Amino acid sequence: MARALREYDVEVLSNSPWAHLAPCTRLPPHITPKGVQQAILQRLPEASALVVDCFPRGLGGELVDIIQTWDGLKVLLHRTLPPAYMKAKNVAATAKYYDHIFAVGEDAPLQHESKAHRTGTWMACGAQDILSKAEARKQLGLTRERVDLLKSGRNEEET
Repeated sequence: MARALREYDVEVLSNSPWAHLAPCTRLPPHITPKGVQQAILQRLPEASALVVDCFPRGLGGELVDIIQTWDGLKVLLHRTLPPAYMKAKNVAATAKYYDHIFAVGEDAPLQHESKAHRTGTWMACGAQDILSKAEARKQLGLTRERVDLLKSGRNEEET
């Protein structure tokens, strides 16, 4: 994501309480699903792609109508989701509207779909995955002595 932010005109929307730590457009932490939907719809006329991280429907179902009707490129960064959530929310039905599904380094329920692409791990899972500060800065092309990106999330649905 850090590379995309440097090389492309990318706007990241986040309602995370930690959004102030990352380069993104902050939405209120307790924004309603309708509020999130409106924020996205305001930006779609200028967008060439919509990339959704983790929840294909959005946390509160706010993406269902957008994913089904918007003509732009739709990409899902698919992660492990609880089977009960997958079944209860019929996630597979929504996921079929995505143009690409990236199973990002972990087993994910939709990883065998025809649109799915399995990738390597995107995040550190243990001490062996953590690079030295110098090597990380080198690989990411960072030159300043500050945090350029913090990505944080939970695998829980908010209702």
